Amino acid sequence: MKREAGGMTGGWPRWALVLLLGGLAFGLLLPVYSDEVVWRFAERAVIDGFDKLSADQCGPQTLAVPPWFMWPVRHWSAWWNLHFPDPLWVRLSGVGYAVVLAGMIWRFAGRVVRPERLGQARAMALAALALGVLPLVLVLSRPEQPILMALIGALMLADHGWRGRERQSLEAVALRCLLILALAVIALSYHTKATVLMPAFALCLATCGQGQGTRWPRGVAVAALVALALTAAHYWATRFSCPGDPEMARNIASQNVGALLLKSGRPLVAIAALFLNANLGRYFWLVAPAIKPMANWLPPGRLAFPAMAAWHAGLITAWSLTGLTTLAALATGTRQAWAARRWEPRLAMAGMLAVTVVAWGMAQTAKNVYDAGFVLPLIVLAALLALGGADRSGGWRGRGWRWQGRLAGALVLGAGVSLPLVVWLYGPPLAAAVRLPGGVIADQALSIPAWHYPAVRADVLGAARQCGIDPALRRPKAPLVDENSYFALMGAYRPQFHLGVVGVWHGGIKDPLAYLRSVGSDGMVVACHNLPPWLRGKARQQGEFCCIGPLGR
Repeated sequence: MKREAGGMTGGWPRWALVLLLGGLAFGLLLPVYSDEVVWRFAERAVIDGFDKLSADQCGPQTLAVPPWFMWPVRHWSAWWNLHFPDPLWVRLSGVGYAVVLAGMIWRFAGRVVRPERLGQARAMALAALALGVLPLVLVLSRPEQPILMALIGALMLADHGWRGRERQSLEAVALRCLLILALAVIALSYHTKATVLMPAFALCLATCGQGQGTRWPRGVAVAALVALALTAAHYWATRFSCPGDPEMARNIASQNVGALLLKSGRPLVAIAALFLNANLGRYFWLVAPAIKPMANWLPPGRLAFPAMAAWHAGLITAWSLTGLTTLAALATGTRQAWAARRWEPRLAMAGMLAVTVVAWGMAQTAKNVYDAGFVLPLIVLAALLALGGADRSGGWRGRGWRWQGRLAGALVLGAGVSLPLVVWLYGPPLAAAVRLPGGVIADQALSIPAWHYPAVRADVLGAARQCGIDPALRRPKAPLVDENSYFALMGAYRPQFHLGVVGVWHGGIKDPLAYLRSVGSDGMVVACHNLPPWLRGKARQQGEFCCIGPLGR
């Protein structure tokens, strides 16, 4: 095979890509996790007329009409969910988005890294993403996927303005600005965490063209982005303020320093929390196989403590070295560019993303596994930008590339060991879950099989009809649903999710039946195991599903 500069043959990046795609394909067996269902409640504006949370106890902020610029994404989400109401499509879309994301990272590396160094840069980036259970995290159908894709798209558009010093046409730069702005709007429409990427989008707009004649469209676009970002930030912050339920407000505030500051109004407490949360290593070991994964999104009990500790040590080492290599390239490249009085936008963007990663890590008081699926790809993007920028500035020379090549090779070899081990650990129980005829996985209570939903739908609707809930005759109102029944009753008005009423996020709801009556609910249709025993005794049952209703007034 052709040997590239830095001592790496051209096959290494291809092997890294194959390993990553293999891990993503393995994700087809992954059950649909609860959070992949519940976040869709935040995007029901086209169906209900407003966005909502899993339950409505927070007060007026619970039912919120999104800003005008978020409606196109709401229409897309409603069309997709209503036309494909099946957990299989959730999993297929998650895997599909992840494959596209991998392809975009491959292509993006080719834009920012010179050809003679491209192979080892691609190998490092893709192999890092193939380590541990990160490929399974990346296929979770959550807002992180479109947000990251929008960011990479904006970076690739901005790259046109980073090439050379020739003057660029006003029309081309203006079109570039519009496209980057549209991608930022898409990101802001999906989730509040997109707001932390707005400085990166602003830098894309500011640097996407050259020449004095292109300053005004770039300036106007940055100003528009600031206005849109502030509107979106206010919308999302208000959505999660929860004045109607102090207990729920405390739960929400415990997740993020920003929410803590809004709730407590005590800046010193928030500042102390920032420094206490400065632990990026948690993101690294979150993607290691665990004895008890978060909410059992993966089968629990698949390895012993020494094996889990070894996974933690390996992943922390791999990602720490990747991060340190990124910082080293960023520092040496910036120093050389400063000495040469040369502006290198790739280094500026790498620094921006590095600061974003650190700031987001410090702000998160609760770090979940899907947050690692947001932060770790950002580190990979920062690494590619830092390597490409340092190479162009002359600050990353032979010794640096030799070190990075060795690291890339070690990561590819590590991914080659990691993927078979992950398949060996989780393949049998995941394959068994695929073959389940019902909708309940015994040791994964908050996950449901992605396959064979038609039989589950029949039981859900059969149970619902026993309680007078029949979507074929009348649109149900505010039914209590769970991960399984939501797909059968997706067209209902203002559905309530079980975790927000009888589960861990019930907040101040002490009597579920009284609460459901207060919102005019027709009743509840959920898997029986999702009901507390005292409610299960009142329910009618078909298969694995229980219903209670009509509730009356």
